[in-house]
Amino acid sequence: MIIYLQKQPEWCAHWWQTATNEHTIPNGRGEERLNHERREQLQHQRRGNNDRIAPPPCHLKITQWNVQGLSNKRHTVQAAKNIDINNSACLDTNSTKRAQLPWQHDSRQGDHPQFRSRTSSPWRWSRGASCSDTPGKRHSLVVYNIYKPPPKRLEAGELLTQATQKLVLIAGDFNAHHRTINPTTTMNQDVDLTFTSTELIPVAQWEVDDELTSDHFATTTTLRMELLPPPPGPPPRWNTKKANWKLCHQKLKKWYSNYEPAEDIGQLNQDFTDAIQHAAEEAIPKKKLQIHTTETTGSTMTRFREQNHRINTFRRHLRQYPSSEGVKLLRAAVQHTRQITQIIWEDKWLDLRKLRIATGKLPRAPAHPQPLQEANRLAEHFAERSTTS
Repeated sequence: MIIYLQKQPEWCAHWWQTATNEHTIPNGRGEERLNHERREQLQHQRRGNNDRIAPPPCHLKITQWNVQGLSNKRHTVQAAKNIDINNSACLDTNSTKRAQLPWQHDSRQGDHPQFRSRTSSPWRWSRGASCSDTPGKRHSLVVYNIYKPPPKRLEAGELLTQATQKLVLIAGDFNAHHRTINPTTTMNQDVDLTFTSTELIPVAQWEVDDELTSDHFATTTTLRMELLPPPPGPPPRWNTKKANWKLCHQKLKKWYSNYEPAEDIGQLNQDFTDAIQHAAEEAIPKKKLQIHTTETTGSTMTRFREQNHRINTFRRHLRQYPSSEGVKLLRAAVQHTRQITQIIWEDKWLDLRKLRIATGKLPRAPAHPQPLQEANRLAEHFAERSTTS
């Protein structure tokens, strides 16, 4: 299974049935026939369109592909790395030894996936299923790439319970079979399933790639994350500094004087919780919600991380290939990064000062005592200079 990630609560098992590779034409060596010229034309056309039209923000494109033998499709996988991707996971189901690729980040032997990541969020292992947390501007999506060997089983409830608190997408080569979706035979009838949370169904699109083939065609799921409504804010907290504790104690005493304890410990706990909450609502005010936007803090930290990433790239290159020219390049990069960082801090300070002035926390600059006379004086001075020149 290869997964490409490209940036362009009730659970509902929303799945799509993928087309099987019934029309694959072998070339006599166990490899698939791939039209490389057409792929290059599509890549050039995609680059040209990207130059003319900016891609929409917060798009997430996920392509899943069962390689079915990485050794036979090594050149295809290497060609796929030219796509503008952020993360990729490659699963080789027939490999007995580790297949080395120039772009792979981590690999495991046998039936385990191989991963490549270009983002800061690392891949995490979870009992044979790989997990990647892909943060966006407002939302965070958790992607699970599932592969389990036939002797082992992965309970669906372990993954479906994750959808109660987060936006989840599960993509895997399940080889699922059921009478409602397939004939009674399983030859060339296996399906790949893609599960999404209920909130992702209106913004999800699905298509089949006719060129990346094995026992399955590659399938692509596109999520338009910018169409999702903003996530709800955190619940308001109690402002204990302004609490009326005397009134709160009176409410609790009044409730306890008329209360008959229940025999069930669960019901007793619920009654005490409700009583404390009702007393707090009447005696303790709530704090105002403070919404921190990513444009004020997150974007600044992202720019700092970009500068640090560039410095670390120069340092790694210098350690691998030490030279005097590399030292000069590293010093120039550090000096340039310090200048950019100073500019970022100055811009942030100016924005903060303008905000404090607009909210009245800082006094405004005093205006001219006689603005009309000063304007007339400047106009006469300008007219006099224009006539003399």
